[in-house]
Amino acid sequence: MSTTSNTTSLIRCIPKHLHSYDLCPQGDGSRADLRFNWFVERGTIEIDRRVLEIQKHGPLSGHWTLDCDGQEEASAHKSSVLTRSFEIQDSTANVSLRAISPFGRGFCIEESGQEIATIKPDHLFTRRSTIQMAAKPLAFTTVAFAFWLVVLMWRRGDDY
Repeated sequence: MSTTSNTTSLIRCIPKHLHSYDLCPQGDGSRADLRFNWFVERGTIEIDRRVLEIQKHGPLSGHWTLDCDGQEEASAHKSSVLTRSFEIQDSTANVSLRAISPFGRGFCIEESGQEIATIKPDHLFTRRSTIQMAAKPLAFTTVAFAFWLVVLMWRRGDDY
């Protein structure tokens, strides 16, 4: 992916507290607050005072939805417990979210096999992260949902 400012944008993701998994992605004039309920793998994303609920559909399910006022805005499906990948659908895009390598914490978002974003921690011992978006626009809500799923995978990995 090119790193010139004409073709990419950066979203910085800052933890709310030193050891917190609740983060605030912000960039390109948008900001979100991500919160987690770890006992049931649910949470919320607040963007511009709009609260979106993340629901997991069953304790053994690999299906999450992002809902606002009872309307589904996006959904994510994890096909296998053995992989760190999701298929995410919203009203304008169908993208794949997958780990870049089997052991690293970096993830990429792809559409039709083309990488359109990367999500990587700034260094090994932090949750502070950067999302680098390619020229193809993706809704900030969908990016925040994808990042919420990435943090979920990081948290699961920290439990072992």
